[in-house]
Amino acid sequence: MALGYITTWVIKLHNKRAIISPIVLIIAIALILVVAFALFSKGAFGFSKAHSLTQKVSGYNEDNCKDIGVVVSGNVNIEDSAVFDLEPSIRDVSVTEVTASGKSLLAFGTEQFTYEVEAIDEVTNERLDTFRGSGELRSADNKGISKPYSVDFVIADNNCDHRIDDFNIKVKATLKGDDIGERKEYEKLVRVRGGRVIK
Repeated sequence: MALGYITTWVIKLHNKRAIISPIVLIIAIALILVVAFALFSKGAFGFSKAHSLTQKVSGYNEDNCKDIGVVVSGNVNIEDSAVFDLEPSIRDVSVTEVTASGKSLLAFGTEQFTYEVEAIDEVTNERLDTFRGSGELRSADNKGISKPYSVDFVIADNNCDHRIDDFNIKVKATLKGDDIGERKEYEKLVRVRGGRVIK
């Protein structure tokens, strides 16, 4: 198709008595060949095809049995293996997600949930900020998952020293969903004294 457009373009330019440099023509043909090679050397969309271990059924037809896109994602976990110097080494490779046509294959079951994290002033019991998020717990997540949150607020500089004043804030997390375990809420006190978090 692209070659047809280029040929038509060359003929139109030739009919207008334009001079086409052979270098331009060679570059155009080279580009077409590179694109064709990229598209068809690894399948129609440039993906390599894995070997299926399942036997083909009688009457198998490639037109009726389309290939299924698969995505495997994870992490290469790197650690320092040296004693006195830094030497990156691969600790292991984890697979965190395997999906086929958008459906997760790692999970035997999943549970959707939403969570809310509030920053509450301990003195006034006033809610300063709320963060809301959602997630999905899969049966493959038997060690648990971590979900991020961030709450923002301001605090007065009562002694005008341009440093953060001492304060206590309650961070309260609440979990909601169809099938939530026995611990639906968790509260933690964050104490700051002299510009440092006290544990």
